[in-house]
Amino acid sequence: MNLKPHFKKIIIGLSIIFLIIFFLFYNSKSKYWYKDLMEKSIAVDPLHIDKEQIQKLYEDIKLVSLTGNIISNEKLGDPSYLKEEDYIILERFVEKFTKEIKWIHHKLSSAIFFPKSTKIGVYNLNSISQKYTIFSPDDKEERILIELPKLEEINLNIQNTILKKEAHLIKNYIFIGKGSLENPQIGDIRISFKCLKNNTEVTVFGRIDISKTAHDKKGNIFKEYKLEPMPIGGTELFRLLYGRREEALNIIRQESPKKWIPDLM
Repeated sequence: MNLKPHFKKIIIGLSIIFLIIFFLFYNSKSKYWYKDLMEKSIAVDPLHIDKEQIQKLYEDIKLVSLTGNIISNEKLGDPSYLKEEDYIILERFVEKFTKEIKWIHHKLSSAIFFPKSTKIGVYNLNSISQKYTIFSPDDKEERILIELPKLEEINLNIQNTILKKEAHLIKNYIFIGKGSLENPQIGDIRISFKCLKNNTEVTVFGRIDISKTAHDKKGNIFKEYKLEPMPIGGTELFRLLYGRREEALNIIRQESPKKWIPDLM
């Protein structure tokens, strides 16, 4: 009996298992390193600019944390379904009832909305709306770059919704279809909303950018202070969490390793 083909298969199998274990270990360790990096991030005062400190943080590309109330002068809404209110982030979550007899997230119809201008103190946070695209053989998906906490569910009612002829308000959903929530039909749609409210206290981790200038209403040129994604090891760290810095770090400390392994796992 020729054992060489079987031996080769065993070697190949063991090699694949080793690579998978190494890949999982590497990602888990690198994510823990991200945690350590966030622990060691430099807290920056959002209201007072120490020009010398900020210049050095910018030049050295250091990770910083910024804590304060996130503010926008604009109101935010969904032109199709929800009236404008004081939101910093608004998420439309669409689900479709399928032939598998269950509700499935309909990504193409879902959306996330941001105001044009967002700040914490004197720092511009417009980069929270940055998006990137993930391509797959069958589809492509647009995602936001910043990692957000769990958003607050919006209580829907007649006063804050925009209901078209085919839409009905049922419980906390805008329902479109021939069935009902209790007895949905294939193709039925249900829509819910979540938000981050204006003037919420948050901590954001990222890097300072002072490379650009802006103009005030009188035409005077001034340096613009921004918080941007922090490039780390082929990816970017840009994260928003509720509360003060220590509260945000406590959330990070309690996260399980699985949360830190990339989506592809």
